[in-house]
Amino acid sequence: MRIKQFSYENKRLGWKLNPVEFSTVNLLVGASGVGKTQILDAL
Repeated sequence: MRIKQFSYENKRLGWKLNPVEFSTVNLLVGASGVGKTQILDAL
């Protein structure tokens, strides 16, 4: 499955990810605790 665009908002936690456009390769990279797992759970 190819992800072209993604946005997410969790009002309970006050967490919002503005719309992100992805290219042909999808790779989530970041420091520990910045929300990578939350993005995967939302998908």
